[in-house]
Amino acid sequence: MPIPPSPRETGIICRQWVQVATIAVVAFVLTSPTFAEPPGKSPAGSQRKSVSVAEKLRARIKALLNEGRIDDAVRLSQAALRETPDDAAIRDEFVDLHLSLARNWLSEERFTDTETALDAILRVHPGQRDAALLKQSIAAARRALPARVRQAQAWIELEWFEPAFAAYRQAVALSPAHRKTWIADYRAAAVGAGDDEYLTKNFHQAFYYYDAALTLGEETNIASTPSLVSRWLQSLAHALMEDQRVQYPPAYWKLVFERIARSDYNGPDAEAL
Repeated sequence: MPIPPSPRETGIICRQWVQVATIAVVAFVLTSPTFAEPPGKSPAGSQRKSVSVAEKLRARIKALLNEGRIDDAVRLSQAALRETPDDAAIRDEFVDLHLSLARNWLSEERFTDTETALDAILRVHPGQRDAALLKQSIAAARRALPARVRQAQAWIELEWFEPAFAAYRQAVALSPAHRKTWIADYRAAAVGAGDDEYLTKNFHQAFYYYDAALTLGEETNIASTPSLVSRWLQSLAHALMEDQRVQYPPAYWKLVFERIARSDYNGPDAEAL
């Protein structure tokens, strides 16, 4: 199964796509009522007022999400809760938003952002089961990191580069403090996985891995060989030819050619570039 791109490695290639997907999922969750009202019962006056305020808050949050203004939606929910800290319905809106964001960030391996959202939930609702379980799962993954990294190192020796790359990507996201320790093996896994995909003509994935290798190389001052840069460029060209739906923004092309200039690339197509 293809490994989903990491925003850190691919830069701006997928950032807009991820943001759109996050907004769509969160907006869908927030438009689904948590509880149905029992038939034949109408809430008391104070409850009706509270629900009405919460419904308005939900509508405003949804509108902000549809506009791509996730930070504003979060600030709005925070402000509403500060104004009425004892209102259970307002608290539920705050929890629903932060929990939806946490789940999406977790799927993107944005563990720090995920934990920030979960901590916010547990501060206002200490007994929130879903938030507590997600926190526990992240803590368990961190405890398993030493064994996971040893396994990734063994995979590299066996030339199982793709699972090794995925393991290092998650390890670095879970423990950024160890990034410098793991980054050389992380880059080696990226190059190996790119070569595997390149040889099988899976050029989209090859480009992703090569792009990660170039980025990690720049971070560690490991010079990219002309051969690696050439395979990176060829993978990009083939990927674009195969899938006309891919439309990279102009800023990405600026990044591509800046990277070529920094690499001192002197391959057969250097003059044209």
